[in-house]
Order: sequence, then C-alpha cells, then structure tokens
Amino acid sequence: MTFTMQVIANGLTYSDHHDVQFWDFNSITTDSAKWKLLIDMIAEHHKDDEIDMIIGLDARGFLLSGALGYAMGINHVSARKAGKLPGETIYEEYGKEYVETDESGNVKERDQLHLQTAYIKPGMRVLILDDVLATGGTAEACCKLVERLGATVAGITVVIELPELGGRGEKLLPYPVHSFITIMEGQPLVGVEYCVDMFTQCKMTGALLLIERLGEVPGIAMPGGRIDPGESALTAAERELAEETGAVATDFTYVTTLTGIARDPRGPKVSIVMETVAHVGPLAGEVGKTDPFWVNSQSDLPPAETFVFAHGQVVHDTWAATLQGRSSEALAS
Repeated sequence: MTFTMQVIANGLTYSDHHDVQFWDFNSITTDSAKWKLLIDMIAEHHKDDEIDMIIGLDARGFLLSGALGYAMGINHVSARKAGKLPGETIYEEYGKEYVETDESGNVKERDQLHLQTAYIKPGMRVLILDDVLATGGTAEACCKLVERLGATVAGITVVIELPELGGRGEKLLPYPVHSFITIMEGQPLVGVEYCVDMFTQCKMTGALLLIERLGEVPGIAMPGGRIDPGESALTAAERELAEETGAVATDFTYVTTLTGIARDPRGPKVSIVMETVAHVGPLAGEVGKTDPFWVNSQSDLPPAETFVFAHGQVVHDTWAATLQGRSSEALAS
C-alpha cells in the first residue's frame, strides 16, 4: 500500500498562484488508474470502522465522498458554502489558510460552512473527507456542525496534509485524523508517522517533567509517542504521558508542530506538541525505554542541543513563555 501511495504522491503537481501554494489534486483525478487506487486505499483504511454517513467538504471533498460512498455502500452528503444547499441548514464560520481580499484590497469576511439538518441524525458516526488539510478551519467547522446535530465525528480523512500550517494541532486535537500524503520540506511523503510530545509541569511545584530515553534514539526528550490509528492527538497525549512517566493529565493545549525529514533518525515524523499540568504521584517509566525525571527550575534545564528530536529549543522557549505569562498575570492582579 505504501509503495502504491508513493506512486500517487510522486504524480502530484505544485503551483504558486497569487502567493497561495497549491498541491494540485487534479493530477490524481485526471489519472483514472491512480484515482481508483486512491479510493480503494481509503476504503481499505476504513473497512473495519463503524461509519453511518460520509461528509465531503466544499469543494473537492465532494469527489472523494461520492466515490468512497459508492465503493463502501455508505450514504454521503456535502457540506457547502452559504447559499448552495436547499432546505433547512445550520452553519459555522471559518477562516482560510490565506487571506482573501476584494478588488479594493479589503479583507473579505470569513466563510460559512453549511450542513443540511435533514440527513445527520443523533447518534450517527460521521466520516469527514477532504483533499487537503492545511490550517484545519473547514474541517473544524464541519466537526462543530456534526456535533450540534447530535452525531459523532468518527474521523477526518484527507489525501494531503500540510503539517507546517498546524491544522491538526491548532483546531483538530479532539478528533482522529488520517492523511495519506504529507508535504514536508516541499516533498510529498507517504508513511509519515504522526506523534505527540508533552511539555508537562507539576501541578504543585511547577517543575518540568522530562524523560531520558533508554532504547532507540537515546537522550533527553519530552514525554511522547505515536498517535495510534483511529486515535485523536488528545487521547494519544493522555495515554503516552501515563505510559512513559506514570503521570496523569487530562487538559492539554496546543503549543506547536515539529516537522523535518531528518529530525528523527528513524524516519520522517510530525509531532504535535502540547502543554499540560500533571497530577503526579511516584514516577514510573516504561521498563527499558524511559526514565522520567524532574527539572525544578529553568536554570537547571539541560542545554537545548542535548535533547533529541529537536525538543530542546521548544522546551526552553515554552518554559520561558510560561514564566512570562505567570509574571504578567501576577502584575495584572
């Protein structure tokens, strides 16, 4: 499957139009063999999932939802911009990854995404499809619409993801997201692993929780690990933190997204970095894999260059921002 998808990825064309970067999905849809392979692979990926409805996002998500609905025998509907759907609809406003202006140079209003109320029923499990995930605004708006109608977002699946724009972390943390092709350093890559890493401080003392990695890629790092198939970044963060340190946390906020083909010697990975405050008892690492430890002050932090996976600068910068935020709150009070 990975080899076949890489063939599809290699056929993508790139253009830079009016300062907007496009990876052209039409290079797939105009090759019938690649298009069939793509739909077959999406269907294979979701064959064991419980899905009651597929939603295609305006506009090229319509192509995917129609084809996948046919391939899997599942009903599908379209989420569209204002004025495009008949009957009763609900809507959410959202912003794009780029700023649109009118002929006078004025910034246009935010778009609206509409969904008909007649087809999404309470209790349904809904799969959301689109061609590209960039900043995540359209997908987030659709998730909100689905939940307002009493249904559950079973997952968000896209063909192409641009992780440097932060959409998965900034707006889609609570939802399972899957992408087949990742654009990293200008290259379309297949099989990129998505992970979470946590900047974790003790609720009582403010000390920072780090790990010494003992297995492959040894060194100092934030606690973290792989997002499992069908798992949201938030669920992965809670699970990985407990597995690697014994700490428990349930409230996570997005910090940044780490990318880079050579960042991890095991292969290209994308990391969603989150900040949390942990309720901590005795620390307990994974046997033979992690040894968790506390850093009690920023001055005691190991140098940034001693961290693996480019974690060092993120850790130093995040702690500095945290201390600055606390100082500002103290002055305000």
